[in-house]
Amino acid sequence: MKKSGRALVAGAWFTIAGMILATAASAQRTPPLYVGVKAGITSSSWSGVASGEQSRKEGFTGGGFLTYTLSDYFYVQGEALYTQRGTELVSGTFALDYFEVPLLLGIQYDARTVIARIYGGMSLGFKVGCDDGGQPCGDEWNRMDLSVPIGGAFDVVLGRTRLGIDLRIALGLTDLNGDALGSFKSRAGSATIGAAFPIG
Repeated sequence: MKKSGRALVAGAWFTIAGMILATAASAQRTPPLYVGVKAGITSSSWSGVASGEQSRKEGFTGGGFLTYTLSDYFYVQGEALYTQRGTELVSGTFALDYFEVPLLLGIQYDARTVIARIYGGMSLGFKVGCDDGGQPCGDEWNRMDLSVPIGGAFDVVLGRTRLGIDLRIALGLTDLNGDALGSFKSRAGSATIGAAFPIG
């Protein structure tokens, strides 16, 4: 093999080795597991109700989350949230409160000082409160609500801490009242701010 050929091969090996070392160093700089807290507002209504008969209901959402980095670009996140939903009907406010457990799969772009993320997944909500114009709801309202959350987030990296804002919509799949009074499904949006801290 000519010297020029050997030099090219050696250069290629050094390049590959450098890429491997850079990837390993990046993985060491980025802890794979983060725990965090978040809180914000919700805005919700129901499908199956004419727009002139309802308006959006605002509420609170907040809780904790755990994020595991799968690779430079992919991550999974589990959450445990208290979430207020419902709608504003002509007859009054209908409030549904849930303990919600979303499981999300996301794509992220890490620019070191900022991280941009988009995600989707499934969420199961367990009803913990139901109020119809100041009166308790009947048993016909489902105890669980399955929904599809889709959203995006933007994190600012401060040392090992991440401060972020998260915007999402949640499309309900469950008939909230079990078809007793018609087919109503939740349509909700939320905006939260939070902080995440590395484990390990």
